[in-house]
Amino acid sequence: MNKKIVVFITFIALTVLAFLERPDFFGWIQTTYKTISITGTIIVGLNIAWNKWLWYFPAKWNWKFIIDLPIIKGEYDVIIGSLDGNKTKYYEAKVRIKQEAKKIEINLYSETGISESTTVGVIKNETGYLIEYFYYLKPLKGKHVKSNPAHDGSSKILVVDNKIVNWEYWTNRNTKGSISLKSIE
Repeated sequence: MNKKIVVFITFIALTVLAFLERPDFFGWIQTTYKTISITGTIIVGLNIAWNKWLWYFPAKWNWKFIIDLPIIKGEYDVIIGSLDGNKTKYYEAKVRIKQEAKKIEINLYSETGISESTTVGVIKNETGYLIEYFYYLKPLKGKHVKSNPAHDGSSKILVVDNKIVNWEYWTNRNTKGSISLKSIE
């Protein structure tokens, strides 16, 4: 966890405790135990809340001194341009991106298969953020198993001002392509 976030959460927890408890001389053991229990509960609760929901607001307000992440969560309609040799085929699909402070999941759903991200990394560069991820595509049962067999792939997404401006992918089947999208959420 980011050091700034830990300091911030600890400061809030101790400030809340200062208003809740006033230790007296003889009850210091009981008060210390109570304070540690309450502090631990508050820190764990704030940590969970931060990772799930609270990170979004400083990121949206562009408070980079607290958290420096792009916001790309949502559902998107996409067009996949798949280059296989000299031939490009186009497919429609949907992408669902789930995002928390420490985790991004990118899943693609098409009529031939479901692609799930396995490892995602975010790198800040001079133009914006580069999101790189590996994925595994599972074909849907039936005729698609032959036309789009299970495979691994990798992808790069360039995000500038919280907008996806470039999305490329390649697979272990020697195919590659691009994904263009339009937000629907």
